[in-house]
Amino acid sequence: MKWFNDLRIKVKLMISFLIVALISGLIGYIGYNGITIIANNQDDLYSNRLLAFENLATVESSILTARGDIRSANDAKTPEGKQKYIASVKDNAAKADEAFASYIQTKLTSAEEKYCKIFQENWDLYKTERDKAIPLILDNQSDEALIVLDGSARKYLTNLRNALDELSKENISRADILDKNTDTKAKSDKSLLLLFIISGIVVSIGLGYFIVISIAKPLSALQEGANRIADGDFQYSSPYLRKQAQNKNEIGNVICAVIKMKNVIIEKSSWYEQILDAIPLPISVTDKTMNWTFVNKPVEQMLNKKRADF
Repeated sequence: MKWFNDLRIKVKLMISFLIVALISGLIGYIGYNGITIIANNQDDLYSNRLLAFENLATVESSILTARGDIRSANDAKTPEGKQKYIASVKDNAAKADEAFASYIQTKLTSAEEKYCKIFQENWDLYKTERDKAIPLILDNQSDEALIVLDGSARKYLTNLRNALDELSKENISRADILDKNTDTKAKSDKSLLLLFIISGIVVSIGLGYFIVISIAKPLSALQEGANRIADGDFQYSSPYLRKQAQNKNEIGNVICAVIKMKNVIIEKSSWYEQILDAIPLPISVTDKTMNWTFVNKPVEQMLNKKRADF
């Protein structure tokens, strides 16, 4: 990790912030993408399945009502009664046509397109046969009208109702698939989000701890060394600080500067000591408590005592 230790502090912090931002961005993207897919599935479920199913229900109920009304018209005793039911037949047929037209505008599967074609063919054939029965009903030819209604018209009605049943099943199947896909996507994104959130927390804590250690530990060691030097311990040396001084960052530069300062102080101190030792007069320095902190050579000779013993 020397390459990381060599980085400047601001670069370390920027890299850490970028990593945390990247993880946050990934979490946000996964959440946004998941919500978008789920929302699209819900829209599809509503627009192409729920409304489609409602249209199918309208088609079937209108056709069944029209079928009942055509027979009621045939059984009616008065012309007014017959006209009333026939008008209802045409109204319900129009409702069925309108609802089916709305249904085929939705997103259809290939199976739905197949059954729509079967329905439309049989519905048109049924209406043709039904329209043959209406004049007979109005002319009070009930038996002849029943022959038409119970003949091929019944077959076409059965076929179109079977097609409607298949369309309903297809819609239920597609809705179930969409619901399962939505649940699967929600569970998958939930797990992925949880994983990234935990990873983000771990990485953030790890990076924070690593950066704090890489900054705080050498600064603490540097503070201790500076205090020792300030107390006059010019022989103080730390292998850890010498190692940190090799790093090409701000802390390494500061440690190098402190070491250089210590060496300069030692050099200057030695130079001043040599000057004071060359003076033949006794010279001494005391602190506030009158303890000797320095004596030159004449004092040592006079007292017959080494400088280090004072």
